[in-house]
Amino acid sequence: MSAPEPNYWPDRYARARDFLVPWVELTVPLAGRTVLEYGCGHGPVSCAFAERAGRVIGVDIDTALVEEGRRRVTDDGVADRVELERHPVEEILDAVRARRGEVDVFLLYAVLEHLTLDERLAVLEVTREVTREDGAIVMCETPNRLIPFDHHTTRVPFMTMLPDELAWRYRDRSDREDFLDAMASAAARGEEEAREAWVRWGRGVSFHEFELVFEDLREHVIASSYDVALFEERPIHSEELALARYLKRVRPDLAPCFSRSWLDLVLTPRPHGRRPAFLRPWTMETAGSPGVAWTRDTLQVFGRATPLRVALPAPSGQVVVGVMTETGRVAVEVDAAGARGPLVVSARGSPTTRRTPPSRSPSRPRRSSCASAPRATSRSWAIALRVQPPEPSSSGRRANLDAERRHRRREPEASGPLRRQLIEHDCGRWARNGLGKLIEGGKEVAVAPSSPTLGDAAVDSRSHGGRPAPAARPPPLGR
Repeated sequence: MSAPEPNYWPDRYARARDFLVPWVELTVPLAGRTVLEYGCGHGPVSCAFAERAGRVIGVDIDTALVEEGRRRVTDDGVADRVELERHPVEEILDAVRARRGEVDVFLLYAVLEHLTLDERLAVLEVTREVTREDGAIVMCETPNRLIPFDHHTTRVPFMTMLPDELAWRYRDRSDREDFLDAMASAAARGEEEAREAWVRWGRGVSFHEFELVFEDLREHVIASSYDVALFEERPIHSEELALARYLKRVRPDLAPCFSRSWLDLVLTPRPHGRRPAFLRPWTMETAGSPGVAWTRDTLQVFGRATPLRVALPAPSGQVVVGVMTETGRVAVEVDAAGARGPLVVSARGSPTTRRTPPSRSPSRPRRSSCASAPRATSRSWAIALRVQPPEPSSSGRRANLDAERRHRRREPEASGPLRRQLIEHDCGRWARNGLGKLIEGGKEVAVAPSSPTLGDAAVDSRSHGGRPAPAARPPPLGR
């Protein structure tokens, strides 16, 4: 379905190719798969997915956009893998249903917000009907109605939270000229036309629509947008952390993606029967950190050695630090007393990575550091420090199974030795900072910044039942 003002084709194509497609492939390999994009418009996202998938089918109701997309597909050299189809609005869902059994990945990219509530629910139902049982449903770039600021359509605070009728009457408070011109043009053709245009410009979506169709989302969500592959395109903002803090209290069962400004997630059409471990944000608790305070949108730390203590909801096998610096030089040092294996350092956004072998002495904390060469421009970084666990003994395996059973039943764990990690950052100039968490079994992490100003942060709260996290995908931290 087309928006009144489609994104510039090269920008949307590059954004999908460079960020969203790699993020999807971390969970859903696309090679040889058939992707169906509902609401393909003029095809930038279909072309981006076609570079990795075996076949892409795009469907839309806008004749002009589909014709433009077909020209773009030819120019982009993917005409042998991309099919763009135009269908009347009253027939498009039936045309999609006819593809049942062909679709491995059902893609909704910046679409749901441009539909009425009934249309949204109908499309989500079709995704479950059409997608193969071992396939995936990908939602990308949909504005979250629970975020206070309407960054998508009106650019008016709280607009997405208002009831439809009240928001409709309040629309002229927007200072977005192209939006106001479109509303005035539609109103000249009658109120019905104006209301239709209002809907098609876009209204926010939240987890509620997904729950109505998928019911228990814990059984369906397999990828969330707190991920290193997306942080450069989806930086973390304070209003997202505030929403995450509230959802943690009232809806801890929800995947963390539902606290983000843009909803990006991957679901399964059928219950998957497992609980994926997600990266969760640090939710701004500073009560245990004297000398630390929030000041508007930044975190202020008074003194170089002032620690920020972060309460941890679950064990983890990784520490991930996200930073944004204008000097490009980042140094991270971690002390991990009682770590069950050496610390392995990896970095994203860094041209060079220096790895320091951790201490092998059991009486000394394990230490690791990571540094980068200077860069001239501002850049975000995600530095992951992962525990490389030894092969567990039979008794260790039994203890892990017991811990997993306790976790599933939400039983308390036996208290163990506190495991603390000290993370130090050395940047010439700070913009933002992300914070890590414990390796296993502890309750807090102490972070000592080398600069007085910190920004938004998140922590890895992937729970693995008392075991260190698997090494395949180091969960990172955003800026």
